[in-house]
Amino acid sequence: MDSGEMSEKAPSYHSYPSPGFTDEKNAYYSMYLPTEIPEPYESEYAIPQTNEKYAPRSGCSHPRLIDPYSEKPRLPPHGEASNTVSARQGPDIPEDGAGDNSQGGLKDYIKLWCYAEPIDQFLHFIGFTSAIGAGAALPLMSLVFGELVNIFNKWGRSDPLTGKPLVTPDEFRASINNNALWFVYIFLGKFIMVYLHTTCFTVSATRMTRSIRLTFVKSILRQEIAYFDTCSPGIVATKISTHANLIQTGLSEKVGITVPGIAMLFSAFAVAFSKGWKLTVVTATTLPAVIIVVGITVAFDQQLEQQILEVYSKAGGLAEEALGSVRNIAAFSAEKKLKTKYDAYLEQAKEFGMKKGPVLGVQYSSQFSILYCAYALCFWYGIHLYLQGQISNAGSIVTILFSCIIATSSLTVIAPSMGDLTKAAAAAKEVHELISRASTIDSSSHSGAQLFGVRGEIELRNVSFKYPARPTVRVLDGVSMVFEAGKTTAIVGASGSGKSTIVGLAERWYDPEHGELLLDEYNVKDLNLKWLRSQIGLVQQEPVLFNHTVYANDAHGLQGTDFKYLGEDEKRRLVIAACIDANAHEFIQNLPNGYDTIVGERASLMSGGQKQRIAIARSIISNPPILLLDEATSALDPRSEAAALEEASNARTTIMIAHHLSIVKKADNIVVMNKGQIVEQGNHDELMFSQGAYYRLVSAQQLAVGPDMSNDNDENAETECVPEQIARAVSRKSKFASRRWSTWTVKPEIKAEDGSGKHNIFRCLGIIFYAHKQHWLWFLGGLTGCFIAGAIFPAQAILFSKIFTVFSHYCSEKLRERGNFWALMFFILAIDIEFFDTPENSSGSLTARLSSDPQSLQNLLQENLGLNTVILVNILSSSLLSLFTGWKLSLEAIFGCLPPLFLAAEAVSAIRTVASLTLEDEVIHRLAERLNGPVRSTYRRTLWLMILFGLGESVDLLGIGLAFWYGGRLISFGEYDAEQFFLVFIVVVFDGQEAGMLFGLAANLTKAHAAANKIIHLRSTLGIPYGEVSDGAVEKAARDANIHTFIQPLPQGYDTDVGTKGIALSGGQRQRLATARALIREPSILLLDEATSALDTESERIVQDAIEVASRARTLLAVANRLSTIRGYDRILVFESGRVVEEGSHEELMALRGRYWYMCLGQGMDREAA
Repeated sequence: MDSGEMSEKAPSYHSYPSPGFTDEKNAYYSMYLPTEIPEPYESEYAIPQTNEKYAPRSGCSHPRLIDPYSEKPRLPPHGEASNTVSARQGPDIPEDGAGDNSQGGLKDYIKLWCYAEPIDQFLHFIGFTSAIGAGAALPLMSLVFGELVNIFNKWGRSDPLTGKPLVTPDEFRASINNNALWFVYIFLGKFIMVYLHTTCFTVSATRMTRSIRLTFVKSILRQEIAYFDTCSPGIVATKISTHANLIQTGLSEKVGITVPGIAMLFSAFAVAFSKGWKLTVVTATTLPAVIIVVGITVAFDQQLEQQILEVYSKAGGLAEEALGSVRNIAAFSAEKKLKTKYDAYLEQAKEFGMKKGPVLGVQYSSQFSILYCAYALCFWYGIHLYLQGQISNAGSIVTILFSCIIATSSLTVIAPSMGDLTKAAAAAKEVHELISRASTIDSSSHSGAQLFGVRGEIELRNVSFKYPARPTVRVLDGVSMVFEAGKTTAIVGASGSGKSTIVGLAERWYDPEHGELLLDEYNVKDLNLKWLRSQIGLVQQEPVLFNHTVYANDAHGLQGTDFKYLGEDEKRRLVIAACIDANAHEFIQNLPNGYDTIVGERASLMSGGQKQRIAIARSIISNPPILLLDEATSALDPRSEAAALEEASNARTTIMIAHHLSIVKKADNIVVMNKGQIVEQGNHDELMFSQGAYYRLVSAQQLAVGPDMSNDNDENAETECVPEQIARAVSRKSKFASRRWSTWTVKPEIKAEDGSGKHNIFRCLGIIFYAHKQHWLWFLGGLTGCFIAGAIFPAQAILFSKIFTVFSHYCSEKLRERGNFWALMFFILAIDIEFFDTPENSSGSLTARLSSDPQSLQNLLQENLGLNTVILVNILSSSLLSLFTGWKLSLEAIFGCLPPLFLAAEAVSAIRTVASLTLEDEVIHRLAERLNGPVRSTYRRTLWLMILFGLGESVDLLGIGLAFWYGGRLISFGEYDAEQFFLVFIVVVFDGQEAGMLFGLAANLTKAHAAANKIIHLRSTLGIPYGEVSDGAVEKAARDANIHTFIQPLPQGYDTDVGTKGIALSGGQRQRLATARALIREPSILLLDEATSALDTESERIVQDAIEVASRARTLLAVANRLSTIRGYDRILVFESGRVVEEGSHEELMALRGRYWYMCLGQGMDREAA
């Protein structure tokens, strides 16, 4: 029969009948299916929708495989893995080098532009062009400055033949005015160029980072589950945030500094060569030294930064896991243990930070020393050429000098940004590696086929398996079994026998090491993965609910099916119907806001039973043909347990894993496993008759048939016990429901609400320095060096003023003598700077001991602290010197230049749940929506903030023009001489430049300020009790909890890492380990909340015996649904509807034949009760 004939005879998919369902239930589901499926919002994930591909589950004895991208049916042979490794999604990024251990470099940084859309490329083109124009402004200024020096040198000089002045006061003022106007023109050009490039770079970087975040998350969600067994989801989550922020900084702010710096370098040399190539070549001999120093130090810094990033990622993963389990940590006083482990990571980061200190010290001290050497060399050789007549005037020397200074200084501007570009490249390398990583089981792949009419038969053929995190432990060993379609199969056995592993293989979280797993006789590797998971409902022992409403959590079960396109009213009807089937509707109705009640972070506002029933409803809402229950009712009372399972497993293939054997009696087939192999299988009666392993398990639980326990009063028992915090939390949380679902939170900026406004920055620094007062000598030495270095800049202004005026007052040999003297003084300055900024005395080296603080605070306390101190001392001392020398011009220049600068200064935890529910598309869609807000707000802020930034970057040129104009007038009227003018001018101009550098660090200062306040606040609340435990006590507790024999064969024994949230252990193993953790403290009070719910019968008995022994000398309070675990307790309280209805010992309560007696009958705990 061809495909066309089949499609004509097969009923439409939209009728959606299900085998075993009544006509009413089939009609109910088909009623709410859309007649036309709308286009998905994510077209790249869309699978072509044609009626030919779908058919009902029943009525098709020989299902076919349909390739979503082919009209012809495809029948792949068993074992073919069509979608085990698929092409990467997202930008076309070359994979060469991915995964190697080399450090991130230029290649990785350039790859970031693969994420740029055409509009981003256009913005970057405009940004690069305008940045080049902005960088050329200062070299053009040096031309004007040289002309003004010539004019000033003519003032006061006479023609030797006629005796007349070379320039009259009026001519002098006119020349000054004309040249001063050029500064205004350059100011306007630079302002426009700076505004354009900062705006374009910021907007495009924000857009590109949004794309990178989305692609990064897409890549994470398509990775196989085994990847997260060996790589903590916390580490991955940390990378999403920190790496994206580093990349955004490297694409915007630092590019806006680097590109103008490079343009400044080349244009400055172009100007210098036009005025005199000999002097330019000699002066530029200092440039290679700067390049060599910067190149070497940046390479070392890049390597160290990569290592620091890796350490911080691991520390972030540990912190994420600790914060997610804060209640357990507090309960067991485990703060010190986690702190020690976290400190070990920070110690590694500190060691790398200590190595960065000397690197940064060499970088900064060498740059300043070479710069002053260039000053000295230029003046010395310039005077020599001037006396030989090879340079016509002093203005040319000054132009060449300033051009070379600008060229060399451009490297000092570029160098600090290279650190951030290095961080961006290192982050980009890690991002590229993960995005380029080919997933062995890719959930985003469109390859693979879809079954035409799923019957739901699952078969394991000679399957063997080992977890990647435990490659030496064989979990399944040659297992073969069949789960018949439409029937319920229960798997029982001891903890760690491989029961839950079968669930992981069925969901295709993992692939078998040997053998194959078949669905309706076809290898699951040949099926489309997302489609496969949409056919399976899953409920785990610890279900994951997102921090959203009950309705939204259950509606997630519709993802991956056509039901997701329904309207809200239809979806709500399906949610209510599923909750009724899961026996959850009544307790949900009694919640403060019903189905719109927020469940809380990690469903903390729900009891264990409520969480499990909500999860059951989520798993069956789409009417899947297959249902997997992994200890899905361990937290339910017997009545709720029976009611939930009866409806959930009706008319579908159900695989049930359970330790509580009363719920498996009605299963069509019961499989008993031990150590990864099948011991026996059959129905309850057959296995009881054979008196094998199952019989022994049943006997241990004293399982017997009891009467129906239906009791209407119990219906609302759990509902009435809803914690009061729900009512309090709902009123303040419901309005935030739409914002709090996503695990990935975008915070584009640090807000003062987090405590950053409690202390000013100086108080924060004082508190931090006091907390680390043991390092006061290092701080004092570093700050002393910074003060001296900052005070050297006024001396530089004095030397410049002497050099500029030496051409007008001396001739011939006198000129040579005085010029050489003042040039030599620059070498003295170079020696002083090098001495106080040597590697061992650099601010980076002195503050590297504080590298355990967060990155933002570290950025301030490392090189930026010394730089800020030098700049502040420079501004203060230079301003005082200029006021002392010439107060009129100083006040005009200071208040004309600095105020605008001050104005500018104002300017993957639940991955299994996501995979099983096929929520990848929904996560990406919601993440995209969350990212759109910051992107739009960035547009608005950028447009006006960059006006202030542009003014801050260019207004100094306006101040220079004003200073020349007003200073020329003062000189022409005889109030100042040229030397006074140049001294004040150089001081104020360099003050303006330094102030610009200082306020350019305002962003780092703001982040550090906020970080410091948060750290101070956290430190004020710490009060952790510490204690040590011996290895013997650990082993004794493990033996008492029956976990010692499991731990010993592990690869590292007691030192084996159990993985994030204990993912490497089974549910029973985790509970036994937690029991040992409770026993090891030898507490006076022991609290047990369903402490043995996931244990098999034998382990439960052993642990219960250990608990009874341990409780003899202490108070024991236990909450239990398994009544066999508490029958020996001194006092038993029976709760109903939030009240105690019975109390007494087991024998007393059984004699009452009341509520407790009925509960015991339901669990078959006491045969005499019947």
